[in-house]
Amino acid sequence: MIYYLPKFWYAGSKKWGIPSDLPFIEGKLQRLNMANQKVASEQYEDIYKHFHNCGEWRKARELANQMLNDIANDYGITLKDYEQMTAANDDDSENTQFRVDLMIEKAKKAQKLAKPRIHFKELKRA
Repeated sequence: MIYYLPKFWYAGSKKWGIPSDLPFIEGKLQRLNMANQKVASEQYEDIYKHFHNCGEWRKARELANQMLNDIANDYGITLKDYEQMTAANDDDSENTQFRVDLMIEKAKKAQKLAKPRIHFKELKRA
């Protein structure tokens, strides 16, 4: 799960057919825990902005992505472990979503029943 994303990254170029860096960034950040995601996102942002503002756009992408890749390899879980973990959780996603929907419906029903009601049977008109 991704908790932190950098605010700035290369968004791609339709003119030259260059894809965005966002899928790469998300893939690397998913392998990190929340604290490391925050640090990596901030560092990525700082490196990218520094070189981008200097007019060195290629270097901005290269160094920021290289730094993120190094952090993911050093502090994140391995790609093989991540793939096994996601494969193990795929089976439960439908069942989990069904249980969540069921609990939401029960909560809605309980809220409707808990509302105060006015009974007009005892009241008579004058």
